[in-house]
Amino acid sequence: MKNTTVAVIVDMQDFFLQNMRAEIRSELIENQKKVIDLCLKSKMPFIIIEYK
Repeated sequence: MKNTTVAVIVDMQDFFLQNMRAEIRSELIENQKKVIDLCLKSKMPFIIIEYK
């Protein structure tokens, strides 16, 4: 069976992050970077959704 796993990353815009404590915001951003790095290393497809 073919692997159909894909990661979906939501780009957190400033207006979503502005009310978060700085340490939570930093942790969230770092975790998103880790997911992207893992996807790149493992050749897993990923989609980044950005709200404009």
